[in-house]
Amino acid sequence: MALIENYKIVALKNKFSIFLLAILAISTGIMSFVFYFNNIDFGIIQYKESTLLSNSFWKLSLDIHIIFGAIAISTGWLQFLPIFRAQRLNIHRMIGKIYIVFSFN
Repeated sequence: MALIENYKIVALKNKFSIFLLAILAISTGIMSFVFYFNNIDFGIIQYKESTLLSNSFWKLSLDIHIIFGAIAISTGWLQFLPIFRAQRLNIHRMIGKIYIVFSFN
């Protein structure tokens, strides 16, 4: 009986961990989009020289990095859901491929 109770505690901790991971990942992705679309000079951007900020290649690279990173972070947590993988294997694989591509930008 103790083994069943321990399993329930572990299962509850895992659900809470996945829930927390999902909230943090989605929040980080949303925050990235908010900063990107509102042109907020935050973090490392505020310390860059104006010549670098006016470079169109650097700006394009940063834009791709922010967008792809936000998408990778926002969708990556889904890969940790066992029921998602079991019931929707094709979507799980597609999100995995998207995550891999967007992670290596």
